Amino acid sequence: MSYREKSAWISLVTTLVIWGGFFVALFRGLLTGQSGLMSFAGLFVGCVILVVVVQVVLAILIALQSPSEAEAAPDERERRIDDQAGRRAYWVLSSLTLTLVLCLPLALLFWPDLLLGPGPRGLMLAASGVFLAITLAEVVRSASQVLGFRRLA
Repeated sequence: MSYREKSAWISLVTTLVIWGGFFVALFRGLLTGQSGLMSFAGLFVGCVILVVVVQVVLAILIALQSPSEAEAAPDERERRIDDQAGRRAYWVLSSLTLTLVLCLPLALLFWPDLLLGPGPRGLMLAASGVFLAITLAEVVRSASQVLGFRRLA
């Protein structure tokens, strides 16, 4: 397994595990009204720190296993895999963002209590939807890279 494939696996697994747990806790708290803005801000900051630490440590470990491969410029195959993964992620991000933009007014029309209820719940739902779109696009990008490396191995 190449250095870049290992990096794609690290990105995919850490994104799924850490941010997946974040979104489960976030949406459960938002929909039940059990948690406030500050608790989720703390959870978000904690997840950002955890993702950075885990990914940096794992990247260093795999770079130490094959330093010449880690420093080498990507070859044509790796660039093609990255380009395809980036295009897929772009379409996912664009589609989900457009869906969110179209669904928020409908949610205000049909479920005003969901977005306009007590506290900043509506703002948090909207912001969380955008961040979820970004996270899912990253999952698609990493998964596409992994599949590209697996197919061409």
